[in-house]
Amino acid sequence: MGAEQYTGTEPEDIGSILWTRSNVLLTSHPNLPQIHAQFISRQSKSFPLKKFDLPSPPVVATSAAFYKPPICIAVSSDDSHMFAFFPPSPLSVEGGVACVWSRGRDVATYTIEDSWKLERGNEVVASRWIGGERIWSAAPDLSEGRKLVRTPVKGPKTAGVPALILITKMMEAQLHLKTSYPPLIQGQHQNPSPALSTFEYP
Repeated sequence: MGAEQYTGTEPEDIGSILWTRSNVLLTSHPNLPQIHAQFISRQSKSFPLKKFDLPSPPVVATSAAFYKPPICIAVSSDDSHMFAFFPPSPLSVEGGVACVWSRGRDVATYTIEDSWKLERGNEVVASRWIGGERIWSAAPDLSEGRKLVRTPVKGPKTAGVPALILITKMMEAQLHLKTSYPPLIQGQHQNPSPALSTFEYP
């Protein structure tokens, strides 16, 4: 689907629910700018669900009335990083907030790695992590039954660092790469290190 097909549509239903490889179900709160998570254990029958909330970016947490529930939830192929976009509410005169979380060893531990604001009217309409490891999965084979196959690489190689592609309403493609140095444009991101450097392609 092209970016132009999102123009003028309400974004509430764009990527508001996601199931990760770690068996975690991520869902947007129906009314608040929050992300709920449920870890469904395959081992425990007596207590199979572990529910928790992801931390919201500070600017969102302190001004919840100015933001809508997050959309465009995306997780990297190895489940190490997650992205979501918080659109502005009608009460806000500013744009929305994009956020990237990193996951710890515990599947229920997510910490904010970076967050930044976007101009109003240029909200994120699509997100995708590229690069990363190729996933093994079972595929049917008529001659040998089921066998393991590797899925294609998502996008170009990224030298082993997380890379995020965002598409905005103004038909811009933004490439965000994790680096060990501050972002190219100082002050654009809230966390100085680690940071995501941004490259825009109109």
